[in-house]
Amino acid sequence: MVKNLRIVFIVLYSLLTALFLSHLAHMYNLESELSSEPYIRAETPSAILYNVFLTLAIVSITGFILFTLIRRAKINVLRAVKVALISFLILVLTSLFTSLLLMYLLEKTPLLSILLLLPHEVSDVLIIALPIAASVAHIYMTFICRNELVNALAIATYGTEAGTYLAVILPQSTVIVVAVALALYDLFAVYRGFIGKLVDELRKGVDQGVKPHYLPPLHTVLHGFILKLGNVGLGVGDIVVYSMIVSSMYLNLGLTYSLLMVPPLIAGFIVTIRVLARRKRGYAPALPIPVLLATLIYITCAVLL
Repeated sequence: MVKNLRIVFIVLYSLLTALFLSHLAHMYNLESELSSEPYIRAETPSAILYNVFLTLAIVSITGFILFTLIRRAKINVLRAVKVALISFLILVLTSLFTSLLLMYLLEKTPLLSILLLLPHEVSDVLIIALPIAASVAHIYMTFICRNELVNALAIATYGTEAGTYLAVILPQSTVIVVAVALALYDLFAVYRGFIGKLVDELRKGVDQGVKPHYLPPLHTVLHGFILKLGNVGLGVGDIVVYSMIVSSMYLNLGLTYSLLMVPPLIAGFIVTIRVLARRKRGYAPALPIPVLLATLIYITCAVLL
């Protein structure tokens, strides 16, 4: 039970962090500064379908590549690709949001405003160096630090940053449809697709005393794409979707309504790990129930307002 509470804490941390990052994005009008490419920032049906198709294509291709590398025992290749990809994402996203945070602190914290009194050469270097340093520290906590909780928080943080980023560049209607589409895809991938097949194959080999040639454990190989606390794991994609929903609600309807997203997402996640994961082969898709509950409230608020 305690282990389950720890993973629930990680989800709650992600949702609250998404609210704060959304506040920063709104305060500094980040939407006008970012390009939406390769997505289309429009509310038309064709644009929504294109955005959904693009998202599913990216997820499917990435999943297929990971699955193929694991099945063919290309573990070193997989790790190199994984570290390079995630490190790049962290460098971009953490630098972006740390820059916003630094601007916020310079405005709100008199002590830090001393930086503005320094020579321009020094202050400019610090303003550039601090976000990069934060990104490097983030990468260290994700891949090198041996503390399980620190790893989980670091992975959840970059997933939250990615979710907020998507909420900034995608229209509100697209966020809803993409979240539902990813929940359906998650359901298929876990019970009929490559995720379920890979986990079942790994488990079958272990149960029969045969250690598959592509082990070490799946969560170790995919560390960075999966965060793990005790015996409970959560895909970073789930964090991305949860954060995207909360951030989109904040950016479009404000803080009060975005807070309404937190209870259904947490409740849906708890139901998933306490009920479905126990009844369904020890694992379950973490998107369908939380997304269903949150989307119902999201649509209701959007329609009424």
